[in-house]
Amino acid sequence: PMLHKISLAHSKDGQNWTIHDEISSLRGSVPDIVLRGEDFWIYALPESYLIDASSLKIKQRNGVRVFDSNNNRRIQVDPSPIIDEQGRIVLFFLEGIPGIDPARCPQHQPCTKQFLSATERKGSHGMIFDLDDGIRLNLPIMGNEFASDPDIFVGKDDLFYMYISRGQGTQVFVSDRLRGTYKE
Repeated sequence: PMLHKISLAHSKDGQNWTIHDEISSLRGSVPDIVLRGEDFWIYALPESYLIDASSLKIKQRNGVRVFDSNNNRRIQVDPSPIIDEQGRIVLFFLEGIPGIDPARCPQHQPCTKQFLSATERKGSHGMIFDLDDGIRLNLPIMGNEFASDPDIFVGKDDLFYMYISRGQGTQVFVSDRLRGTYKE
């Protein structure tokens, strides 16, 4: 993933897409995007980008940092942003463990993958986040299974949906609160 490149594309109808020449290939993997006001963010590890939506100029390029209540840095993988009711960016992510494929269990033993969320720190321009209380989803998996790449959105029914990649498939979880516990 450290060698992957991402590009920005746009569409007027959601079916036909054109890659923006104004933004050359960016460094990153598993990109996700969120728009707020006149800016948008592309979250893609190892770097994320704050971009002016009108000029398409990169305003900030940085690695996103998530801190817990003890100010310890937490490893976040595959961030998925959403805007909360107060206009802050909230990242949903798979918690990473150094030296281990984040989507699999170590040594093919059963394990539990934790999906967490963190809220944008005031004044950080979407680059520093504070870990939210609680766990959004504990997902037990077998040693040969995958669980990664959360994607969060609000449905037409005003419930919050989190899609989790399960290798070649997708598993869906739902909560009535953004920072609540998600159930299949």
